Amino acid sequence: MTSDWAMVFITLVYVIATIFICWANFKSARVSKEQLIEMQKQFEENNRPYVEVEFIFVKRAFYGLRFINNGNVVAKNVSIELSSDFIDSLEISMKEMLIKQAGKKCIIGAHQSYDLHFGTCEYLKKNCKVPADGKITYFANGKEYEEDFSIDLGNYMTIFSVSSDYEDMLEIVKKQNFVLEEIKQSIDNLSSNIIKTTKKENEDI
Repeated sequence: MTSDWAMVFITLVYVIATIFICWANFKSARVSKEQLIEMQKQFEENNRPYVEVEFIFVKRAFYGLRFINNGNVVAKNVSIELSSDFIDSLEISMKEMLIKQAGKKCIIGAHQSYDLHFGTCEYLKKNCKVPADGKITYFANGKEYEEDFSIDLGNYMTIFSVSSDYEDMLEIVKKQNFVLEEIKQSIDNLSSNIIKTTKKENEDI
């Protein structure tokens, strides 16, 4: 009788231990699954395009929107759709150009950009009450991404025209070329004077 109770007790302990082991394994598997899902999510977030929009002033003459792919993957079939109110507020030439480009698609490489010009200096001074609203759609890895954007040009900060590093370098090169030209001219004049002096001395002899 005692041995039977001992077997029952041992069996009960074994069952309880088995339940705890199964529960621990289930919990561990769930945690592992959550970690795997999070890793997959992070991998997808790190390997997808991120197209963002910024306002630009190009060559001190044209205003526009720059669509920058800040992701690590090429953005394919990029479609830019501007609001009709914004397009109607543009200068005739720019408006016609944007209407012709409507529906066209492009590709923006990783850390590359695409510029869309929409006005000149006169435009921003007179016709900047309508915000630059729109939507950009692009594809990568079989997925579609869609981003809305809105830039309130009327309340935009004052724009200062600043020379780029390239322009500064061109100015330096231009000054160097001017100095070299002066040196060359001085050397040519000196050579000419030496030749004249030598020729005169030979004639006197």
